[in-house]
Amino acid sequence: MFKAFLWDFSSKFLNQIISFIVSIFLTRLLLPEQFGIMGIALIIISFSTIFVDLGFGRAIIQQKEVTEVQLSTVFLLNLSISLFFSALLDTIFTRLDVFIIGKIFSSATLGFYTRAQSMDGVVRQISSTSIVSVLFPYLSKVQSDTEKVRELYHRYLHILSFVAFFLCGILYLTADSIFIILFTEKWIEAAILFKIITIAGFVYPISALMVSILSSRGNSVAYLKAEI
Repeated sequence: MFKAFLWDFSSKFLNQIISFIVSIFLTRLLLPEQFGIMGIALIIISFSTIFVDLGFGRAIIQQKEVTEVQLSTVFLLNLSISLFFSALLDTIFTRLDVFIIGKIFSSATLGFYTRAQSMDGVVRQISSTSIVSVLFPYLSKVQSDTEKVRELYHRYLHILSFVAFFLCGILYLTADSIFIILFTEKWIEAAILFKIITIAGFVYPISALMVSILSSRGNSVAYLKAEI
């Protein structure tokens, strides 16, 4: 599992680095108002990611035995179905703030917020996403062993909490310097928002781990309740 984590982490880390470098150049070239408009466009695009596998990929991993009929059915359903409900809820509620801020405040304020939120996304990917995504297939294999699942939960809860707390603390203290160095002084207001987001972001890894355990055990009702 450790090798799987390294491969997954390396892949996500490289993708994040490439995207982050591109975003640095865009941030330096664009004004906050322009960045805010671009943020709305990216939110609309993000809704399309809901329909990539509609959650059936996780369902296949969760099954102990998979037949060719199941794989074929998943493939056809991915082409024909345009809604897996919990993913839609998650996307709506995690992106709804952008539309609300864009409606109430100026496009410049939205630009500052979008820039801060994008930085927070990078932190989340590095701190927890790889661990949770690799842990999911392993949890699915031992889903019937409640004691084993409980043991894994407590073990990785401590790891994720430590990593998240460490990163959030460092980023909170250095946010102003990071934003000035990377994006220039015109984005200093985004650093203030980023500090607030990092405080709230500490909870994300804990939540992601819990949701991963629920989905790995096939408890769709509890999973949907957790999403709501």
